[in-house]
Amino acid sequence: MSVGDELMTVVDLDPIKVVVPISEEKISLLQVGQKSIITPINGEPFEGEVTYLSRVADPATRTYQVELKSKNPDYKVPDGMTVEASIPVKQAKSHFISPAILSLNEEGKVGLKVVDQNNPAKFLPVEIVDTATDGVWVLGIPDSTRIITVGQEFIKDGETVDPVGSSK
Repeated sequence: MSVGDELMTVVDLDPIKVVVPISEEKISLLQVGQKSIITPINGEPFEGEVTYLSRVADPATRTYQVELKSKNPDYKVPDGMTVEASIPVKQAKSHFISPAILSLNEEGKVGLKVVDQNNPAKFLPVEIVDTATDGVWVLGIPDSTRIITVGQEFIKDGETVDPVGSSK
């Protein structure tokens, strides 16, 4: 050993710190103290808390560093393990749908073609809040909405349609 050589590294795994990048469009939705859900690649989800929000973006990725802390008394999550973090920012009713039934209106807004009470077709704007490999989560669909799932790309607003299929 020489003077200045590293002898050892001490790692404290309880509590653990999880560092995640957050996009510039979402950083303003977060605040210190918010609860989070942390899911390690090999285990069950557990609760964490936002403890730090960077106010300086990484110039290469335009993301902000956010730190979460959580108890890890059994050391189930080792240093360097990949985790997924979810930080709920607001609660709203959403629906999971196939992206194949989404349409664009003349103004370029994303939405669905739906059938009104007297069977005229209508464009219903929606907001995509999350995506998955098998669908998208959207806001803006009332509970008792009849969605056109076949041929929606050929139907214009106000056109009367003859709905068939499930009314659920």
